[in-house]
Amino acid sequence: MLSVFVPVIVMAQLDRIRPGMPEADFQKQFPAAQYVPMKSWINSPHTEDGIDGNVSYYAESDTVRTYQFTSNAVAGPCAEYPGADSAAVEKLLEVARTLSGHYSDIFGTPSAHSSAGLTIPPPQLEEVNVFYSKWKTPLYEITVSVHRWQKLKDDPRMEINGPHTPVKASCDYYFEVSAMGKGLQIKGEFGIGITTDEFLAQHPDYAGKISAEAAYWQLDDTLTSNYGSWRFTFVNSALAAFSLDIYDGPHYGNGMDSGYAAVRERALALVADAEKQFGKADSASKKFPEKLHSRKPSNNYYRDVYYEAKWKKGKDGMEIVADEFGGGKTGAPVIHLHLYYGPE
Repeated sequence: MLSVFVPVIVMAQLDRIRPGMPEADFQKQFPAAQYVPMKSWINSPHTEDGIDGNVSYYAESDTVRTYQFTSNAVAGPCAEYPGADSAAVEKLLEVARTLSGHYSDIFGTPSAHSSAGLTIPPPQLEEVNVFYSKWKTPLYEITVSVHRWQKLKDDPRMEINGPHTPVKASCDYYFEVSAMGKGLQIKGEFGIGITTDEFLAQHPDYAGKISAEAAYWQLDDTLTSNYGSWRFTFVNSALAAFSLDIYDGPHYGNGMDSGYAAVRERALALVADAEKQFGKADSASKKFPEKLHSRKPSNNYYRDVYYEAKWKKGKDGMEIVADEFGGGKTGAPVIHLHLYYGPE
């Protein structure tokens, strides 16, 4: 990861962070904090031109930004299974061609277009487009595609029911449409650029299907690893929740022992600051080991908790946790420090 120096206010002490503090005071206290707007999204079953699948919309700052429709998988022939029925995938291709012509009438000639036969041996890639059209300008980007998931030799999906018997003698195909950008043309065709209220007025059936992430302020932590980040959430302009996550270890340019020592020192300092503001922890580990546990490399995922402290404050709670996790396909282990204050 490329590290960029940003002059931040030192975040070494919790006594500068007060639950309920006004948002305006927070901005004065931490001018380097960056505002991250509210995000919301919808993922819902949908039928497009007679094709069943899933539609998704993504909105940021109360404005729809992206649209995507992905069909359910349909079976079809490929180089591996040339005799499979092609009716379902031909329907996807027919819809893709028709829609591509429709978009060409609105947005002009595609900036990129390609097609390939279903049974032509593809390159050694997992995803292969058999139809693809793309319209790209400085204002927007739209794609229409039919793609196949190729079963590679080391793909776990190549399991067999019996000796030399494939799970199914066909390949999976998907039809997909995606759009993002701005401008009247894309707004009229996909609803991109309208507000979430306008969107719900047009699609009332989606009212109960919206997921959202509240807006928050983010601030880099000053631990030397540069892999720490604070997050602050305000409700009615008052600080309602905040958290800190720090990661260290080989993945982050530090050794396990030195990474653990840095995280341990920081965790103990935060616990001391928390006790000054919130009092003695309601529950805490008896001790914080000075050294890492001795652990042999493992192919299985693991998580070791080295220290945990918790405070209860009315409806809110606070916790500080130091742990290590790794194993399996994650590669080198990671040292992690987590702090959270807010609703339990």
